[in-house]
Amino acid sequence: MSVIYRKYRPQVFSDVVGQEHIKKILTEEIKRGRTAHAFLFTGPRGVGKTTLARILAKSLNCENRKEGDFEPCNKCLSCDSIDKGSDLNIIEVDAASHTGVQNVRENIIAVSRTAISSKKHKIFIIDEVHMLSTSAFNALLKTLEEPPPNVVFVLATTEIYKVPETIISRCESFDFKRIPISEVVKRLEKISKQEEVKIDKEVLDNIAYNSEGCLRDAESLLGQVLSLGEKEISKEQAEIVIPHSSLNLVFSLTDFIAGKDTKGAIELVNNSLTDGVDLSKLTEHLIELFRKILLLKINPELQGFTREFDDKSNEKIINFTKVFSGEQIFKIIEILNKRLLEIKSSKITQLPLEMAIVEICAGESKSQQAVKSSSQNENKPPLSVDKQDNKSQSDVKLQDIEFIWSRVIENARKHNNSLSSMLQTGKLRSFSNGQLTIAFKFEFHQKKMQDIKNRKIIEDIISDNIGTQVLLNPILDTTLEIKKDEASNGEILDSINEVFGEDVEK
Repeated sequence: MSVIYRKYRPQVFSDVVGQEHIKKILTEEIKRGRTAHAFLFTGPRGVGKTTLARILAKSLNCENRKEGDFEPCNKCLSCDSIDKGSDLNIIEVDAASHTGVQNVRENIIAVSRTAISSKKHKIFIIDEVHMLSTSAFNALLKTLEEPPPNVVFVLATTEIYKVPETIISRCESFDFKRIPISEVVKRLEKISKQEEVKIDKEVLDNIAYNSEGCLRDAESLLGQVLSLGEKEISKEQAEIVIPHSSLNLVFSLTDFIAGKDTKGAIELVNNSLTDGVDLSKLTEHLIELFRKILLLKINPELQGFTREFDDKSNEKIINFTKVFSGEQIFKIIEILNKRLLEIKSSKITQLPLEMAIVEICAGESKSQQAVKSSSQNENKPPLSVDKQDNKSQSDVKLQDIEFIWSRVIENARKHNNSLSSMLQTGKLRSFSNGQLTIAFKFEFHQKKMQDIKNRKIIEDIISDNIGTQVLLNPILDTTLEIKKDEASNGEILDSINEVFGEDVEK
């Protein structure tokens, strides 16, 4: 059996899953005959960047495409040769293995100036373009500025922040998004039907959840399931070749916690470890679930900042918002975060998670009683998501956080020097309903700040300083200007070194 993601790779724009905003713009440009000379496709791996680049190339050179159309015919000599990888006018370059300036000069610049038929385009698809060296980028820049006639460049990257601004400014940029779980499941169902194999819906949901929005990963996992060679595949059979459903385990564990069933929760953890489940991942997913419950409890509109779940799972999450109070959720996330750091270093792998479960299930009632007692003595209502015990969120303004921001940055340095440096490059934008929005110029800063561990550190520091619970909302703003006195080059490079494990020259 051939590799599934290759066998079912989309051949026309309408076959591509998701990325509707990108397909709309590209097809309109093709219909009008006004395509750019250089495109920059950026986004996570496995979401269709190279696939769309190839379809674009086929459409531009299709011999049967009529004026006003945009889909390639997939029948002409040009389309056929592109599909087979034999078209000399379509040059695909893997920048990861061709990083040097000499390769750019020989494989791209020199070839781009070779004459071709006036009716055809010479198209360069440069994958992982961020891997090019500085000298290679400089050599490529001149060609991007003044490209030969009928030459089109498509640059693809998963790490846009490594691409020089001079290159970005010469391209029409498109940001690819992760594929929604519902769309992934539909795609897997379609492939299964074409393969004439009936697969349990729960298996497809598990594959979609584990792929985390990467369609190529999902199709690869489906290929492993299909390799079993059965005409009907159950959940039990599928678990021979793919990971156990973390999603089901997380919901089951949450049910035990909701019912304060310590015994059931500990048995589930130990059985999961025996079955080969990564307890670190299980704990991370559990934290993410409780974060979603918390955001839903504050305001349903905030769930867009969390991981996507299918409709059935969303119903369960909504029910959990009725079971747990805001204070309980805060406490559970705090305990799980603390124990997560201990799992990898513990000699008894399951012990930290077991301790977390005991603390949550057994200790919760005592802490609740203490809070209620204290509240009654002070004639104050107990802590909830909407009302905080120290200071109401409505009393806190953005100016209050700006006033203590330098203190937050300094306290962050005690936890992580690079985290502090990243905060210095951010800009406070707004504070509303307990949510603090911070803008970052670079995507890797935004993503690092979205990390559960980093976000929790900063949220706790801010909360300690202003007396009310704060949720962090890091956003990306590539137009943001960073002054030299706000973050030195050395600090930024320290951050980059920590993130990527590289030595970057200052």
